[in-house]
Amino acid sequence: MNAKLWRIRVLAVLRVSLCAISMVLPSLQTSLLAQAEEVLIDDPRPVAVAAQQFQRRCRCIVTYEDVKWQQSDVEDVSYRVRRAPNMGPVEVPKGRPFTLVLQQNLASKSSDEIQKMLASVLTASEAAGNTKSFRVVGGGGMLHIVPAKGGPFDASISIPEEPRTLEKFVSAVLQTVTEKTGERAVLATGPLNLLRAQMPAAVGANNERARDVLARGLRVATPSRKLSWQLLYDFSRHTYYLSLQFVS
Repeated sequence: MNAKLWRIRVLAVLRVSLCAISMVLPSLQTSLLAQAEEVLIDDPRPVAVAAQQFQRRCRCIVTYEDVKWQQSDVEDVSYRVRRAPNMGPVEVPKGRPFTLVLQQNLASKSSDEIQKMLASVLTASEAAGNTKSFRVVGGGGMLHIVPAKGGPFDASISIPEEPRTLEKFVSAVLQTVTEKTGERAVLATGPLNLLRAQMPAAVGANNERARDVLARGLRVATPSRKLSWQLLYDFSRHTYYLSLQFVS
């Protein structure tokens, strides 16, 4: 076979291959798009809302902890909300909307893949102009979106191991965090029946990270259901508010 004929045959094979690829690519792209969902996140705390959306789809625990907002991070939205006469300003973070792309089969991914996907949520938020003050950490079967430079739940705490209701356990954790950091932290909301119930076993801590202590206590309190949290900072009141919720 001469060189010219050989080149002709190679080019013919390449044309057939390229044609086949061009036919497959559209269906592959359609398949990938069908497996993903775009969600518009538009909230003063876009990362907190994104964490809830992600948690709902991965069916895993994704907690969220606010950074300590400064004056330059918040805006007064009292003109948008109904309020009582002489009520002070309503200051919330200056969140910017962004589009969150979530895989519909997120729950079937490995824990490492899920953590990487959650980190990409922060990247998308930052690209929209939101704060770059968050990071993702994992541990104990949970994922946490936490302040990049550390927050109240990074404090090491010790509490005595003794029988308690869940409400008293959480309050003990938050009170100790307040004492260690000087940042006021209180319980805001949670499943009332569970909070009032006696924990199946006593839980204490000896110089352990508050986040880990809280997570362990919640697992003990409700071993059959996943319980998550969000810790939100109120700039006006200089207080962190903790909300507990089941993963649905």
